[in-house]
Amino acid sequence: RIADAHADATIAAVADGGVPDLTVWAENALDRDPSTEAGAMLRPALQRAAAATEGALVTGVIRAGDGPGTFRNSIVAVDRTGEITSAYDKQTVVPFGEYVPLRSVFGDLPPLRRVPRDAIAGEGPVTLEVGELRIAPVICFETLFGPTVRAAVDADDAGLVVAATNDSSFGRGAESAQHVNQSRLRAVETGRAVVHASISGTSAIIDADGTVLELAPLFEVATIRATVPVASGRTPAMVVAGPLSIAFAALALLLGTAGLARRRRSVSDASDPADPELQP
Repeated sequence: RIADAHADATIAAVADGGVPDLTVWAENALDRDPSTEAGAMLRPALQRAAAATEGALVTGVIRAGDGPGTFRNSIVAVDRTGEITSAYDKQTVVPFGEYVPLRSVFGDLPPLRRVPRDAIAGEGPVTLEVGELRIAPVICFETLFGPTVRAAVDADDAGLVVAATNDSSFGRGAESAQHVNQSRLRAVETGRAVVHASISGTSAIIDADGTVLELAPLFEVATIRATVPVASGRTPAMVVAGPLSIAFAALALLLGTAGLARRRRSVSDASDPADPELQP
């Protein structure tokens, strides 16, 4: 149903507004790999949408992992026939959400039985190519980590960031709005527009200065469309953020160490029986 709903909405949007340069589906839009036997039932929906968008489509896909009981949380680009041309696997997988650390110890706890498979983390940033457009993909809460997004943009000077997410488990709480604001911060930091696609909303198209151009609300069927710039080069934040982070971390460590040393000296002085203030 989810795959068909995405395909139907995409085809309707193309019929209404023409073929866009890029169409983005959210994380988990396809819950299995349509190129495999297990995902064959999803192939017609993907093929319909790929044909309508003339191959300018990226989508979230759950793909098989390296062994039994594993999977990869991916964003893939497809061609006009729906065949996968390039893929990014999520690097920062969620403990106790996408995998269970020390499964042999904790795996039988009732709440953790809801995580029956372990996500395999991807390696390094990957650039997805759609025509001449280079895309920096990130998945879900990876937008929280500036170094991850900066590396994705920097890997091949990507002109646009795609953040695919599935916030449905957070219901109508504040997390979805928080998540959009994280993407706004990443837009300002990298100087790139961000397409923030959530399977349940809130979805947004964000300009390179952090302005939200279009917004789709929670739990409503909607498509959004906007024209955004494709950027290149490095912003000042991309140049200095890494070294500054290291410098501030080192400064914090030094200040913490100095404060601890002063506290130890104070305790030592206060316990000295020769101190006249401690005499009867």
